[in-house]
Amino acid sequence: MMINEVKDKLMEALDEVKAINPVAFDVEGLVSYADWVVIASATSNPHLKAMVRKSEEAMLKAGIKPIGIEGNNGSSEWILIDFGDIVLHLFTEEKRDFYNLEKLFVRAD
Repeated sequence: MMINEVKDKLMEALDEVKAINPVAFDVEGLVSYADWVVIASATSNPHLKAMVRKSEEAMLKAGIKPIGIEGNNGSSEWILIDFGDIVLHLFTEEKRDFYNLEKLFVRAD
């Protein structure tokens, strides 16, 4: 499966779990650590945990295991999952607004 197809499967999984405003930035050539950066937000910590589970499940079905997960400690409002070519940032709405990572990837649109 090509990386674009894998990214699409991840986006579908985020839609299924009702992630808020999931966006994917094609960062190939802009950064050295990934081809895609995906950002989405949750309405609550339980919703955030559900998004993590659904994302991991979708990626495992595509044959991709996470290289690392940061912030998945139960109370975090920002969870980063490194899937290699795809880096996923999951936030509560408040933290997403505060950090505004989208501004970093505006050139990737």
